[in-house]
Order: sequence, then C-alpha cells, then structure tokens
Amino acid sequence: MKNKRISKSTEHLYELVRQRGFESLYEYRTHLAKQQGFESLYKYKEHLARNRGFNSHTEYQEHLAIEKGFKSLHEYKEHLAKKQGFKSYTEYQIFLAKERQKRTLNKKLSIIINQQLEILDKNAKWLADELGITEGAVSRYREGKTIPRRSLQQRLFEILKLPYKTLDDIMKNET
Repeated sequence: MKNKRISKSTEHLYELVRQRGFESLYEYRTHLAKQQGFESLYKYKEHLARNRGFNSHTEYQEHLAIEKGFKSLHEYKEHLAKKQGFKSYTEYQIFLAKERQKRTLNKKLSIIINQQLEILDKNAKWLADELGITEGAVSRYREGKTIPRRSLQQRLFEILKLPYKTLDDIMKNET
C-alpha cells in the first residue's frame, strides 16, 4: 500500500497483514477476534470496552478522545484525518470508501448483487424495501463501498435467491 498519506510504520503493518494472507487489517483483526471466541471484531471491541467499565466501544473511544484533550470523538477524528494529509474527516471517509471498493470481497458482492437484481428483474428500491433498509445502503452495497452487516447477510441472500448464507460463503465458492 504505497500511499503518501500513511506512515511507514502503518505501511509496514499492512504489509505484514498481507504476508499473513489477509486482504486488510480489518480482516486480520476480525480473524484474531474469532480466534478468541468472538462472533466478530465488533463484539470483541464491545467486550473490551465493557471490561474497562464503559457501556459501549463508542463510549470508550469518546473517553479516550477527551482524555487526549479533544472536545469530542469527532474532533479527534478530524485531527487524525488532517494529520494524514486530508482536508477533513469526510474527505478521509471518501478515500476509505474508494479503498474498500478495491477489496476482492466488495467487488464480488457488488457483482453478485447487480447480476441477481438483473436476473430477478428487480431494482435497488425493491431490495431496500425487502430488507427494511435505505436505498442508499443498497446503493453502497451495489457499488462495493460497503458490505452488509453479518445479521443482514443471510436475509439478503435469501431475498436474492442465492445459495449463500454469509460473505465467507462467497469467498469459499469463488476460490
């Protein structure tokens, strides 16, 4: 990941993650959380926050930001984004979305959703209504910007009449 916007140590970390066979740091951390017996990285982070006396991971993050002298978590995120060379946290988020679109899993899921909607002669509004989510969320899945949370995956695949139950199934079947 040759990128002027990340430090050499972060670049080195990403390289180590790839050498271990993972496509992203998130994927690697999720793997580690599952090895610890957690359903997801999110569940692991929530567990750690509760063990530290907080109600949620977000509350813990807010605490850490204030402890570092910032008024809020948002102000801290703005600071970090600018430190990495971005004009704002929003610009950083847009950059990350573009990076996620490059992930193999995001690309595959995007293709599968778009093909299946075409086969079923349905559109994004129909899928959003069936899933009980916004058209914007479906649009992000279709563009490969994001992937659905695990709790929504099986329902998505059922609605699209696909044999998958999770995103892991897609990766297994595509290799």
